Amino acid sequence: MLRCRRGYAETWWAGLVSGSLCIGAMLICPWSRAILGQELPSLTGITHDALSQETHLYHLAEQISVQVMAGEPTRQTIGSATVVQRQGSVYWVLTNAHVLRADPGPYWVQTSDGRVYPAQPVENLAFNGHDLAVLAFASPQTEYRVVNLNSGVQVGERVYAAGFPIPFNADEAPKFTVRRGQISFLLPKPLAGGYQLGYTSSVESGMSGGPVLNAQGQLVAINGMHSESLWGDPYVFMDGTLPDVSLKVELSHYSWGIPMSTVQSLLPARVSWSRDEEAVIR
Repeated sequence: MLRCRRGYAETWWAGLVSGSLCIGAMLICPWSRAILGQELPSLTGITHDALSQETHLYHLAEQISVQVMAGEPTRQTIGSATVVQRQGSVYWVLTNAHVLRADPGPYWVQTSDGRVYPAQPVENLAFNGHDLAVLAFASPQTEYRVVNLNSGVQVGERVYAAGFPIPFNADEAPKFTVRRGQISFLLPKPLAGGYQLGYTSSVESGMSGGPVLNAQGQLVAINGMHSESLWGDPYVFMDGTLPDVSLKVELSHYSWGIPMSTVQSLLPARVSWSRDEEAVIR
């Protein structure tokens, strides 16, 4: 039986600017039979170098994240995505399949500089039941940053989950957000949709498809499921087996992402385009 003591360690970046305190927690998990993380310091305990690093991570996360929108003429935000590949002027952004299922399109992405591009789903990818999807957009004039990937993660490692939470007030525009936390679970087998990495960063609706970065700014997972999910029963393993009741309760306390080790096994190493496909995107 697995029991983990829940602990949140998150930072609203607005709080970072205003000087409010960061919540810290000790996390212990018998799965690895060791103390997995240390209490994260309040802002008053963060050194100048650490503060500069986190500011750098915020800007990096912003550069490699896009807002996914759908519909005409309103272009409502339906989720987030992460820039993972580029070939020429064509970019691939990785998101969740459930983000695209929320609206039949047409789709648009808004980049960090505020530009909006039409985006097309890349259909010829076999994700084999994993909650993943790819959109492609072309930017002949402006270059965008592509994230560096890292498939090696450890429980207790500090992470930063980013994306565009959808506000309760429909008149408000989503604001890019980065939330600090740490990895709590690396399950030996994935939950439905390929979710295998659990972390304490508070993820909300709209952040699905956004990046989960390590302290070096490398992509370790894709956001996809927030804690205390209210829809259906996501805490079922991909092979159809069920966790025991106590484990299921613990799993519900954390946000979940699809690790890059899984993504890299499913995503082609290079974008492959025919002229007709590239013409459609343009």
